[in-house]
Amino acid sequence: PPLFSRLLRHTRLVSDWSSTCALPILSVGHINVRSLSLHYGDVKEYTQINAMDVLCISESHVSDYMRYQIPNYTLFHSAGKHGCAIYSRIPVLHNFATSTPFEAVVVLLHLSTIVCVYIPPKTSFAQIQSFFQDLLMECKNVLMPLHHCETLYVTGDFNRSEEHTSELQSLTNLVC
Repeated sequence: PPLFSRLLRHTRLVSDWSSTCALPILSVGHINVRSLSLHYGDVKEYTQINAMDVLCISESHVSDYMRYQIPNYTLFHSAGKHGCAIYSRIPVLHNFATSTPFEAVVVLLHLSTIVCVYIPPKTSFAQIQSFFQDLLMECKNVLMPLHHCETLYVTGDFNRSEEHTSELQSLTNLVC
């Protein structure tokens, strides 16, 4: 079906690899779903087929998330107009969401923090940079040290074209 090919194109899979074993210890995916209500069945099937540990969703466009549960996953979400959500089958130690000025959901796992964001089109890079500085400062300086978190994953819809790649790459300096 067309959605599955779109899901495959828009899903980014990230795996941590343990130095002592050949299997991934965490799989994280991201889908810009562009309406969870229209694509819930496909997302549910895709998540279960791929046995993802964490799936981040941007542009869910729903307010009643209770209707979109996936068995064996816990759902965390923002309350904003566009919608960000994180499905996790890994126990979450802490979570929070923000809807202003941009949408973000953050979940803290045992050794990783996962962030899913939605940045509206035509947002200036200065606004994005300021938002990320505040968000990442809270993750790096407050949450991660409390729980001995080692890895930070940032996923989402940044609404940036390829011509803005260097801007987005410069955000990694805030993380590292």
